[in-house]
Amino acid sequence: MKAFKPHDIAHFNVQTLKSLAVEQSQLLVVATQMIKRLEKQVEALSVQLGEKNQKLLFSAEQLEKMRHLNFGRSSERWLADESPLFGETAEKTESDPEPSANKAPKPKKKNHPGRTKQEGLEIQDVNHWIAKEDCEQFGLRPWEGQFETSELITVIPSRIIVQRHNRQKYFHWNPEKGAHDIITAPGPLKLKEGSRYSIELAVEMGLAKYQWHLPMDRQRAMLEEHGLEISTQSIWDQIDTVASYLRPKVFKGIVQKIEESRVNIADDTHWPNLEAIEKRERDKFYLWAVTNPQATCFNIFEARSQRVAKSFLGGLQGVLVTDGHSSFKKLGKDDLTLANDWYHFRRKVKASEKSYPEECAVILEAIRSLSAIEEAIQGLSLEEIHEKRQKKSRPLVEKLRVYLDSLSHILPKSNLGRAVAYANGLWTGLIVFLDNPDVPMHSNDVERAIRGPAVGRKNHYGSKNMDSARTVNLPVKNGHEIIRLT
Repeated sequence: MKAFKPHDIAHFNVQTLKSLAVEQSQLLVVATQMIKRLEKQVEALSVQLGEKNQKLLFSAEQLEKMRHLNFGRSSERWLADESPLFGETAEKTESDPEPSANKAPKPKKKNHPGRTKQEGLEIQDVNHWIAKEDCEQFGLRPWEGQFETSELITVIPSRIIVQRHNRQKYFHWNPEKGAHDIITAPGPLKLKEGSRYSIELAVEMGLAKYQWHLPMDRQRAMLEEHGLEISTQSIWDQIDTVASYLRPKVFKGIVQKIEESRVNIADDTHWPNLEAIEKRERDKFYLWAVTNPQATCFNIFEARSQRVAKSFLGGLQGVLVTDGHSSFKKLGKDDLTLANDWYHFRRKVKASEKSYPEECAVILEAIRSLSAIEEAIQGLSLEEIHEKRQKKSRPLVEKLRVYLDSLSHILPKSNLGRAVAYANGLWTGLIVFLDNPDVPMHSNDVERAIRGPAVGRKNHYGSKNMDSARTVNLPVKNGHEIIRLT
């Protein structure tokens, strides 16, 4: 076959390329047959030489090299210096490794982090004994108190059963009537009279729906796998009944814990109204949230306004950290100070980064430095936090204030101009954390708290009325207590 340079192929016509492909295929068939024949010869010779003194005529690397010469690399690149079709020498790239010279493979590093301590799991001791008959047959005597112990993490499969409660009836002589009264033993507690489902099952369905975001129809299918025939409406009825008990009893205690805290963080997010089109109502409700280290409180309202903010948060005292939305502005008064979130300001600056890279880099670096200081002082006493903020954070904030004032030449309607105006309008709230060591510089805690309902919102895409919207926020674990409710 005539040798060609690689760049000549681009000028070949279709017939020439077809001829080259046919010749190439024939060469590949011949090469494959040769390799198979050589492998059989190696296998035969290895058997003849014996297991102790065998010497392979072709090493694994040589066989691999022969395959490589004919079939190329796994990346399907065909190098000219190795190609039997072209016979030309091509330059090797850095990604082409040199063939190893019988180098011993490097041992793999073994990572043994040790077993995880499963402190949250119940430990159940299971003793294993040899049968008494075998002990007698082989003359075995137990070594009292000596065991070889190992751990096995397992699961106890859940079961759904029908408990038949038989309530004993008794005779009781009533002298006034001159006859016996019939007394029946009390039965199990139920959510409501005549209910067929237990309190435990109702709570389990509520947690599956609103803590683990498992749709009711999927719960229905899973329960059917356990043999229970139930409708999604029945599942909802049980959850709604649990919520009706929790609203008046639990919600009041949560509100009390919020009101007792000196520092709270508040935010809101939208909640779709699924019947808005039919009834021509607002297309969404609003989920309002307020949190502190002890409690998180949610509630659903029809609007995002100053009136709603006052009705939900009006009784708070101390410091309230918000994102600076206009609905919170009228809350500030003598006994309530409004603080603002630095990270909302940072988001607005990030949106301007492409248009004003140099200016945004200065602002973002200052906020990054403030965040690093906050991370370093976590766990310190309030006195130590106040000292660190005065020594490190305050100079950074003052320098940033001067730099923002120097950006007066930025167009006010540009993204960066709006970000600077946002910071200027909320500057009093942005610097509250400097003089209050128990106030965070961000509202991340309430953003994190809202994440659970937000996932639930995406799970069922909203609610059809206000009652169902409020029911979705059943108590779930938050911090150290299970105290969240709408």
